[in-house]
Amino acid sequence: MFGFVRVMGRGVLQYVLVALAATFIISTLISIGSEEVSYLSWLGGVSHLDFGRTSSLGGDVPIALWKRLPVSLFLVVWSLFFSLVTSVGIAYLLFRYRYSRLLRAAAILLDISSNLPVFLISILALLAMFAVFGSDYSTNVLVKLIVGGIILAFGDGCLSTMVREFKITFERLAGKRYIVACRIRKISYFATFARSFLLSFVTIAANRVVYLLSGIVIVEFIFMVPGLGSATIEALISGGRTRDHDLLLGITLLFVTVVYLFRVLDSLVSAHYTKFKDYTF
Repeated sequence: MFGFVRVMGRGVLQYVLVALAATFIISTLISIGSEEVSYLSWLGGVSHLDFGRTSSLGGDVPIALWKRLPVSLFLVVWSLFFSLVTSVGIAYLLFRYRYSRLLRAAAILLDISSNLPVFLISILALLAMFAVFGSDYSTNVLVKLIVGGIILAFGDGCLSTMVREFKITFERLAGKRYIVACRIRKISYFATFARSFLLSFVTIAANRVVYLLSGIVIVEFIFMVPGLGSATIEALISGGRTRDHDLLLGITLLFVTVVYLFRVLDSLVSAHYTKFKDYTF
């Protein structure tokens, strides 16, 4: 444990405490009005990799989470990829045609729509899918996953944040002083250009992953997609008075771990590429 903390830095202690606190809060909340659940007993099992059994999904908690993980992972990865590609294109247009009033108006409209709650966007998308596909919309899982990832990209400002950051990056890197500085230092302009975008993207992704994880709970529930988000709802409404305690705590611990891994990735990428981040004077 001390060796792990030594390698990963002191920040690991913060996220371990956050994980324990989050699971304790969830344990306390689901205990209200139900039979008493033992958080210390569950934590003792986790200490030797026993996460308990799930009553709503059946079987051991790690196996149940592993079966549901691909769907949620696809939603998060597809959402980030869609946000990256779309925001780079929009940011370039806003930079290239920065005096266009039409593009400015479109950017304002995008910023407004991209900051709508995931729940509202999901309901509107569901109504649109029902109008296009009729009652068959519920059978096309791939379409629901693709639409769900786009909703996660738009909801809670993920896409608009990337557009603003990438537009600033275009404005900073397209200057002549930046190009001259790269030539003087004999550094590839396109390589540093790509590194700057990578740094911005990883930083934004690390900061927005919390919103993405909370968004998949809503998207998967509304679109009836079998992922970790829908498993959270199933654990809350199943089990009568006791609910699915072990599954809820397992999902909470997994989500906190994912957030921590994104923060670690951000720290590693930033530490590795900081010297290439900016060559302007």
